[in-house]
Amino acid sequence: MERRLAVILAADMVGCTSLLEADQERGVRILQTLLGTCIEPIFAAQRGRIIRKLGDGVLAEFSSVVGAVAAAIAMQEAVKAAHFLNAAGTQISYRVGVNISDVIVDGDDLLGDDMNVAARLEQQARPGGICLSAAAYDQIAGKLDITIENMGPLSLENLVRPVRAYQVLMPGDVAEAPLKPPVSRCRTGLVIAGVVVVVLALGALGYMSLQATNTT
Repeated sequence: MERRLAVILAADMVGCTSLLEADQERGVRILQTLLGTCIEPIFAAQRGRIIRKLGDGVLAEFSSVVGAVAAAIAMQEAVKAAHFLNAAGTQISYRVGVNISDVIVDGDDLLGDDMNVAARLEQQARPGGICLSAAAYDQIAGKLDITIENMGPLSLENLVRPVRAYQVLMPGDVAEAPLKPPVSRCRTGLVIAGVVVVVLALGALGYMSLQATNTT
């Protein structure tokens, strides 16, 4: 069996079920249009290929993480520009996940447990957003003019170990305020002790100054 490292991109439409329930024929036409205009040609331009079509989503392989992320950004911008609306009048969008996987080559298909990580990361992305594994992020740091938000370690479905993830901030996204690190009891005790020492020192200086004044 041939094995290799591959950059795997998973993309899935947000709210496709309600779109198809409202008008199945219209929903299918929208899916086909977005696939033919906003996904396949953009992926091909970045030397990517679709491995599997999963109803309202796709699984794709790229030769580089830079190419995969560039394709994901271009895809999200193209989908937004297409401005298709679902039954609720909300703009249709996709979530995207990107990971580097050790895969087994099976003809035109790829197999491997790590490929599921890209799909799990996709579920953590914002609508219209892109979520990267730490392995993927390390390959693009400083190579693309984008803003990245550290999501920290995430517990993903059916995965034993947490996966550190990063989110690409798209235009209009606002980074979440970073959490303040908790102050340990030991550190708090040291701060209080330091304040007490300062107060005692100032008191001693004041007393010495008063004594000197009385002497003179």
